[in-house]
Amino acid sequence: MGGAETVVRFLCRELVAQGVDVTLVTSDEIADTFRAIAGLEVISVGRFRRGEHKKCRLLHPMNAACFAGRLWRRRFDIVHTHLLQATDLLCRLRWFVRVPHVFTIHGAMGFDEFKQASAWSEDEVFRSLAHVDHFTAACHFLADVVQRAGVKNSSHCTIIPNGCDLVGSETVPTMALKGGFRALYSGGDRFLKGPDLLAISLPRIVANVPDFRLYVLRDTSPSGPLQTYVRDQGLTDKVVFVGYVDHAKYLEYMRSVDCVILPSRSEGVAASLVEALALGLPMVATSVGGTPEVIRHGENGLLCEPEPDSLADAVIALAKSKELQDRLSADALRSVKAFTWPKVTEAYVKLYQDISEQRGQTRRQALSGAR
Repeated sequence: MGGAETVVRFLCRELVAQGVDVTLVTSDEIADTFRAIAGLEVISVGRFRRGEHKKCRLLHPMNAACFAGRLWRRRFDIVHTHLLQATDLLCRLRWFVRVPHVFTIHGAMGFDEFKQASAWSEDEVFRSLAHVDHFTAACHFLADVVQRAGVKNSSHCTIIPNGCDLVGSETVPTMALKGGFRALYSGGDRFLKGPDLLAISLPRIVANVPDFRLYVLRDTSPSGPLQTYVRDQGLTDKVVFVGYVDHAKYLEYMRSVDCVILPSRSEGVAASLVEALALGLPMVATSVGGTPEVIRHGENGLLCEPEPDSLADAVIALAKSKELQDRLSADALRSVKAFTWPKVTEAYVKLYQDISEQRGQTRRQALSGAR
């Protein structure tokens, strides 16, 4: 379950807790995760035809038709999508949903310099977003990217940060991990997460911090940049490839290390970034996307350039200074108070209410004019 799905899970939980009637539409792959939320109605559109390709047009036509029928019979006030595949599906079924459509921007969607990393063409993105009425984004960076691209209605964008479900580090257990200074990277082999940048920085880090140990979460391939480079450089005893773990175990790993490394080439506001703050963990992150809107260099984390030497320098500086670690940790815990889920959910509820009220006023004006 990725960052966007994690945001949706906690948002649904809080909306239900606040008395909002919520129906969640998802696919079989992750439906059970949401069915665990008491009071949440979950509709699954079935499995994707090819699990590795997430475009909703690859859904079985029967699944899409059944879903369209359910939309036609139900009455909704707002439809809120978080991923392009969901927005693409809704665009194709728009005649069945005649209510305002809100879309949350979780990434640059190929509108930045990393177009080749997107599974969607620019035309496909424009077509999917053409019928969105209002946008939200966790940071100004993402809102600006979409507006500069000229996406219709993107000027109607509300900045609402991603929430965090953690109150403090005492809520998450720890585990015994090897290494004197332990770091966590949870981006797997995804190009935009910078696994190759991290790999190339490792020899320099290890040379200066001999007791360094890196824990890599999410799937990596033996032929991918991280595993290949680690083998070639003889660093297999310095890196632990954990693979995919559920969210609870992921938090245990995060709670048990000394810092989190986010070497992204492009980023909105990573869930791991906010979770690290909530656990009081020092963060080393590249100064890209929305990250500088959350991390203040030298205060609640360290920012570096998206290149190996700068990344290595930041990790080495952190590893060699206990005073810096303690200072960043203390400020991280203070700064995360703005990201509590009740506060974030209140902002979404207000947005929904404002959009519904505006729609009601438009209808009343139209009726008045018709008379």
